[in-house]
Amino acid sequence: MERSRVDNRIWCGKIIVEKLMNEEELRVAVLTEPFEPKRLYLSDGRTVDVPRSGTIAIGRRTSGVVIDGLVHTISNLHITRVEPMVKAAS
Repeated sequence: MERSRVDNRIWCGKIIVEKLMNEEELRVAVLTEPFEPKRLYLSDGRTVDVPRSGTIAIGRRTSGVVIDGLVHTISNLHITRVEPMVKAAS
């Protein structure tokens, strides 16, 4: 069964903590072929949408995401999970 979501939550005693994503996990999660729009969840609760593969550049420690024509740098350490973007109902 193919996973449609990358989930980095792990059990730590009685609580669930989110494990940090490394560069390779992020590349696999975001840049799979054929590309599907993704949503990145950040450690501070924000989300960042990646609607096209050309709108993200993944590096070893940081990633650049184009939002409204500007490149925003995000520390990979703050990306806690990646999920497919839900398509709007038509």
